[in-house]
Formats: sequence, C-alpha cells, structure tokens
Amino acid sequence: MNAARHYHHGDLKNALLEGVAEVIREQGPLALSMREVARRAHVSHAAPAHHYGNKRGLLTALAAQGYERLGACILDQMHATGARTAAQLLDATGRGYIRFARENPAHFSVMFRVELLDERDTVYLAAADACFGLLMSAVQQGAREGVLGGRDPETVAVSAWSLVHGFAALWNDGRLRDRVSEHSPDVWGERLCRMFVDCVFDGGRQGADGGADGGAGT
Repeated sequence: MNAARHYHHGDLKNALLEGVAEVIREQGPLALSMREVARRAHVSHAAPAHHYGNKRGLLTALAAQGYERLGACILDQMHATGARTAAQLLDATGRGYIRFARENPAHFSVMFRVELLDERDTVYLAAADACFGLLMSAVQQGAREGVLGGRDPETVAVSAWSLVHGFAALWNDGRLRDRVSEHSPDVWGERLCRMFVDCVFDGGRQGADGGADGGAGT
C-alpha cells in the first residue's frame, strides 16, 4: 500500500494504533518498535514518529483510546440495562469495565503502566478523568440517595475500582480460568458487582434489581 496515500487518509492514526495493539497482544508493550508499527500499518517507517513522536507517544495515544473505549462500554452498559439508581449505575459501571478489559486486552495492559506513558498528555488525562468521573458520579448519587450507610464516597469508589480491575487483570492474565468452575467473565462480572452493591449499599439488592427490566440485572 502506498505510504504517501496513507498520510492523507483519515484513518492513518487509527491504523497506527491498531498496529500498536497487535504488537502488544502478540509480544507485550516492551517489544514495541516504531518500525514494526509502521510495517503493520503499511506506511513508511517515519509515519509513527510524524504523528506520535516516539514509543511513549504511541503508547499514550493507545491508552487514551482505551479510556475512550472504556467510557463507551460503561455508558453502553448503563443504557442497555436502563440503570437509574446509584446501585444500578455502579453495577453497570463495574460490568462495563470488565467487558472492556476482556474485549480490549492490549489497551488494558498499557493504560495503567504510567512508567510507559506521558502523564502530561491532555487527551490521555481528559479521557482518564472522564472514566473516573462516571464511577464517582454513581457513588455520589448513592450518597444523595442515602444508601452509602455513612461510608466515604471516595473510599467506596476506590474499592469498587480495585475489585473490578483486579478481577479483569487476573482474568486477562489467565490466572483464574483453571481455578474456577464458571468460565464466563461476564457471569463473574455480574456476581462480583452484585456482591459489592449488596455489601456496600444499604438496600443494594433492591436498588440493583429494581427498575425497568430488572435494572442492572440480566
């Protein structure tokens, strides 16, 4: 494919990021090279540097794209379940997080590797903050609804994030699949998120199961 044509193609940046994701899926982020990304995108070896500067820039752009996809997964889960209450919204946030990690393992593997990323990048920061905002919004709604039982909203949010992130990382790394009888990460996501809501939110079961079509349940 003609490299010059790619420079004028609207999807060049995405093509480069697809190349980055392919390398990471196959070999891990430390094996990434600008030349290999260019080869997979069928462009000149100068194209990745032209658009992203260096490997850190490539990985930061992939992480930003990951956060954008994560936000979309969470919102899709909220809309699909008709989530309205704080319990429903938090349940949907966790399950959307797990689905994102399963569907985007390359992105997930670099989004939290801060030593590989440019933490001053404004696009990356905005995308990451937007995702955390979705989580905090659900928890803060719980505080307004009076279902947190006096718990600190920030502590609840960090605990919820830690639970689903830990599960997603263990699942993607293959640490759980041979140790559990249930082999569907979506089923595990439902179980974990419901357990968290039940334990943390007063009346969490009613909040998670209520609403149209069972709220956040399936």
